[in-house]
Amino acid sequence: MYWKYRKKYKHKSKKPVVMFMSEQSTSIGTNLKAVKDRMFARGMDKDYIIVESYRSSVTNPRQGLKSWMDLLKKMAMSDFIFLDDHAPVLDWLILDKDTTLIQLWHAGAGFKSSGYSRWGHIGCPAPYSCHRQYKYGISGSKNIAHFFSEVWGINDSQVLPTGMPRIDEFLDEDYRSKKTKELYEKYPMCKDKKVILFAPTYRGTNKANAHYPYELIDFKRLYELCGDTYVVLFKMHPWVASQVPIAEQYKDRFADVGRYPNINDLFYITELLITDYSSNIFEYSLMKKPMLFFAFDEIQYSFSRGFHRAYEESAPGKVCHTFEEVLQAIAENDLSIRKWKNMWKSILTILTVMHRTGSLTGLYWGSCRSR
Repeated sequence: MYWKYRKKYKHKSKKPVVMFMSEQSTSIGTNLKAVKDRMFARGMDKDYIIVESYRSSVTNPRQGLKSWMDLLKKMAMSDFIFLDDHAPVLDWLILDKDTTLIQLWHAGAGFKSSGYSRWGHIGCPAPYSCHRQYKYGISGSKNIAHFFSEVWGINDSQVLPTGMPRIDEFLDEDYRSKKTKELYEKYPMCKDKKVILFAPTYRGTNKANAHYPYELIDFKRLYELCGDTYVVLFKMHPWVASQVPIAEQYKDRFADVGRYPNINDLFYITELLITDYSSNIFEYSLMKKPMLFFAFDEIQYSFSRGFHRAYEESAPGKVCHTFEEVLQAIAENDLSIRKWKNMWKSILTILTVMHRTGSLTGLYWGSCRSR
């Protein structure tokens, strides 16, 4: 059916067709949205036909016939397809050589291994998968491009060190002022308080079984530690479906912000980030504020998932293996500021190496067209 659509729709338009596509979410976000918005801002929608498809087929593979026909039609007519993550349909549907598939992966190179860097571990892709069809992907800088080529199983030369397109918006002062005001209105408990953002990655092998062991969090003692100084926002990984079990008596200092769409916005009002193996450390490092790492399962995670780099040496903050250590670090203000200050400049370079040239997305699009 794909090839039937290909012959029928491919040459109908004289303009090239650009498709923005996600099989992970029903809405556009992060780098995908940044590139699309910049194309419209530059008037490129006059030179290209832009089509879109957003489905959550990873967690809901039983998509209807109409959904599949619509997806195949749009893919068939497209010259360029931008993805934001793995697309299972492309594990078996092989695109022809005239279609340029480009991966705008949302994550920087965090600690945890992904894709083919998990070779030999549970969750590694098959020898041939969607990743192998990318003609290009992007990375935060040339210094970490090899992490991405390893993840996707493609050549280093196919990874374009453009920086992350979403950082344009993140570093915009007008946007920051607007979102800060909105956040204090949405979460008034944060006003005149120091905000701790608890934002770990998920546990499990995929979106279908993603979870987090909330029983490891001592909510009572954390609440008492907050006193009149702190409030805690819990932002779990989007794949974790279960809500944070916050008791009613703790809701004046705790809030589950899992449904807030963009974690980067929350960084504007955060004073301390508590995470583990997530790539959110890269954006947060631009705030020049401390981090704590609650790595209760570091050894197990290392064997089951694997790390790109030595964890404790690379973590830009104090690593805690028990929640007791987390509480103690906060109480004693033991946040390894010196370690963090020594590392944040290199992380800053990873994310903003191309930002000073103007638009990351414009530079990226030019790179794709010129190759």
